[in-house]
Amino acid sequence: MDTVTSIKSYCLDILLVSSRIISSNPNVRVRWSAPTDPFVKVNFDASFKVNTRSSTIGVVIRDMEGYILRASSTVSYRVSSSFAAEAQATIKGLLLASDLGFSRIEVEGDSRSVITKLQSKSQDTSDIGALISEAKGLSRNFRVCNFLFRHRAGNSVAHALADYRLSLDLDRIWVEDVPSRIELLAAEDRRWLDPP
Repeated sequence: MDTVTSIKSYCLDILLVSSRIISSNPNVRVRWSAPTDPFVKVNFDASFKVNTRSSTIGVVIRDMEGYILRASSTVSYRVSSSFAAEAQATIKGLLLASDLGFSRIEVEGDSRSVITKLQSKSQDTSDIGALISEAKGLSRNFRVCNFLFRHRAGNSVAHALADYRLSLDLDRIWVEDVPSRIELLAAEDRRWLDPP
């Protein structure tokens, strides 16, 4: 990748981040929204540690009523940036949904830059281009796969799962029965859903 392309990519990332900061309205409460039937929603988040070049990743898959079908807390090593961490989290979410045999998914994260790259039809030539390409390839395994942006406040369960990995010795996948503090956050999200 040439230097000009790399600089353009980073400028786009900075522009997207700054527009999010400027356009955020503190009076608007952002909440998780349920997928429509027959979709499931895959939320992902990553926490990047610069000093260790590692990230913790949280993934949660929920149904249209907001109930957790699967959740995971994992760690990745040799991570180059926070953008790479978010792209790796996307891949973890896609793999988990694929392993469970879901065919229609909404994949939602709080990195506008990564989501924009995933939604783009063009090839990504940035430093995370290979990860974006891998995620797009995995998305073709589903009948329908939509990538959506959600502010962090609406992505609290995945964020908490990423943080929760710090307290674990090993990576973990839960089948419905998640740690109580994670379930409390999911219950809070369900409280705000419209009745079916």
